[in-house]
Amino acid sequence: PPSPPPPSPPPLLPGGEYKSVMSATFTVSGDVETFPAEDFKANLASLLDDVSADDITLTLTAARRQLDVGSVAEARRRLAGVKVAATIILPSGTDTQAAAQADMLSSKSADDLSADLGVTVSEIGSTLQTMLGSRRVTTYIDQGEEYDVILEGLRSEQSTPNDVQNIYVRSTRSGELVPLASVVTITPFADSPTLNRYNRVRAITIDANLAPGVNLGEALDGMERVARDVLPQEATIDFKGQSLEFRSSGASILFVFGLGLLIVFLVLAAQFESWVHPLVIILAVPATLAGGMFGLWLTGQTLNIYTQIGLIMLIGLAAKNGILVVEFANQLRDEGKDFDTALKEASLARLRPILMTGLTTAVGAMPLIFTHGAGAETRMAIGIVVFFGAIASVTVALLVVPAAYSLLARRTGSPGDVARKLEAESQALTQPAE
Repeated sequence: PPSPPPPSPPPLLPGGEYKSVMSATFTVSGDVETFPAEDFKANLASLLDDVSADDITLTLTAARRQLDVGSVAEARRRLAGVKVAATIILPSGTDTQAAAQADMLSSKSADDLSADLGVTVSEIGSTLQTMLGSRRVTTYIDQGEEYDVILEGLRSEQSTPNDVQNIYVRSTRSGELVPLASVVTITPFADSPTLNRYNRVRAITIDANLAPGVNLGEALDGMERVARDVLPQEATIDFKGQSLEFRSSGASILFVFGLGLLIVFLVLAAQFESWVHPLVIILAVPATLAGGMFGLWLTGQTLNIYTQIGLIMLIGLAAKNGILVVEFANQLRDEGKDFDTALKEASLARLRPILMTGLTTAVGAMPLIFTHGAGAETRMAIGIVVFFGAIASVTVALLVVPAAYSLLARRTGSPGDVARKLEAESQALTQPAE
C-alpha cells in the first residue's frame, strides 16, 4: 500500500502562494521500459479531487525482489515489478492521508511470472518433454553393454489437455513445486500430426477412391477447381501415383502419336521412294484410331495409359493393311497394267488377306474384353481399343485406301519406273554407235 514519506516544505509558487505537496510510492507489477506512465497518472488523478495529470510527477525504478511464498496465488499478490515514486501537488486543505490510499491495478505476463517464481523456459520445456514425451537423461553399463536411461510420464495421465494441471515444476528460488498450469497457457489449434513433404515442400496428401460412374480425369478436374477456390493463391497442387501417371501420359499423348506417325511416314517414304504413297497409307490411321475411340465411348471406358497403348498398336495395324493394297497395285503397274485395272485387281486380291488379319486380330482381343480377376480393368481397356480398331482398320483398308490412291497417286509412277528408266539410259550409253 502507498505510504507517505516524511513531510517536506511545500513549494513556493509565483505570487508567494503555497500549495500542499504529497509524495507517495507505489509498487506495481510490470516492466520499467513498457510501464504506462501516462495512464498511471490519469488514473491516479481521477482518484483525487481538483488534481490533474499535469500536477503529478513520476519516477520509475525497477523493484524486483526475491519471493518466498508457498502458493502461486500469494505470489501473484506479492509480485514486484516497478517502483513508482509519485510527487503530487494538491490544492490547499486536501487531506493527504486520504489521498495516499489510492490503489492501482495491473496485469502480469506468463514470462514475467515464471521468472519471478524461479521457473525458466528451459525447465518448462524439459518438463513437458519428459512428462508428455520422453527424454534420455543418462546411460549405464551392464556386462559390457551400454543402455540408455529414458524418463517419460504415464501415458494414462496424458489423455486430455487438463492433465497438464497435474504436472509440477520445481522452483530454483524457493524449492517449492509450482503447478505448470500457472505458467503455461494451453491454446488449442488445428495442425497435422505429421509434417509430410513432397518434392522437398511441406505438403498434405489426399487419398480418395473414385465414386461409381466418375473417371479419374473428372475427379482430378473437380479436385483442382475446389482447391483453387479454397486454398490460398501461394498454394500449389501436385500429383502422385496413378494421378501423376494420368496427367503425364495425357500431356504427352499427342507428342507420342505425332512421333509415331512421323516415323512410319519416313520409313514408308524410303521404301516406296515417294512422298505420295506413304501419305495414302497414313490416311488410314486417323479413321482406325477413330474406331478405337468409338469403342471406348460405346463401352464407357476412359482414355488412360492402357487405352493409349492400344491406340499406338492400331497405328501399325492400319499402316499394314494400307501397305498390302498400295504395294500390290504398284507391282501390277510395274507389269504394264494401266492405273485403274491395277487398283481394282490389287483391291480384290488383297481383300482376303486384309479380312483374315483384321478379323483374327479382333477375335484375339476378345478374351481381353471378357477377362476377370485382378487387373481385369486394364486388360479390358486394351482389348476394347484393339477390337474396335481392328474392325475399323478392315473397313478403312477396303474403302479409304483405294479411294485415296485413286485421287492422289494417279499421276505418280511406280517404284519400278525409276529403275527401268535408269536401266534404259544405261543400256543406251553402253550400246556402240552404228
